[in-house]
Amino acid sequence: KVIQVGLGGWGMNWAHTILPQVKAVDVVGFVDANPQVLKQAQETLGLAEEKCFPSLDAALAGVEAEGVLAVLPTAGHKSVSEAALKAGKHVLVEKPFTSTLEEARELIALGKKANRVLMVSQNYRYQAAVKLVADLVRDGTYGRPLSALIDFRQNWKVTGHRYHDIPGPLLLDMAIHHFDLMRMIFGENVQRVACRSWNTPDSPFKD
Repeated sequence: KVIQVGLGGWGMNWAHTILPQVKAVDVVGFVDANPQVLKQAQETLGLAEEKCFPSLDAALAGVEAEGVLAVLPTAGHKSVSEAALKAGKHVLVEKPFTSTLEEARELIALGKKANRVLMVSQNYRYQAAVKLVADLVRDGTYGRPLSALIDFRQNWKVTGHRYHDIPGPLLLDMAIHHFDLMRMIFGENVQRVACRSWNTPDSPFKD
């Protein structure tokens, strides 16, 4: 039994497309602080009013659940995950995990103390091509890799998409996928990171 926190773009995707396919999961509560978003989700998904709550605290008081799914902007991951763990619930949180390493360490320590599963969703690891490349590297099929070059492009044409406004959208939201895939494919943790960021003229992106 799970409470889902967040019914924005990705939240609706979880609620409409992903969770209905998972028979082992029963979503007993939906949370969003925005009453308009909550109402729209009720109408779109046909949610019962008694299953919808304006806060996680209200949901925890209103329904019995074993876990919390956090699908909200990264800035809210720490507070929601912390509240869920303190309430004795397992937590599945969308990527990126937290805004800072300090927040991440605090949540990991809290999860261990509460003896609850704290997991970050990272679905790119399960793509067939990624698993195949990881196997080739692990088995040494083409020898030992010495370097890798990633060229990532995505053309966001829709004006007003949230990626246009959030700070450092590629670095802070998308690059975690590539960062994690490098760890998976090479079977090693990262030792050092350097970053240089810039924007192009007439870009619709803030950063």
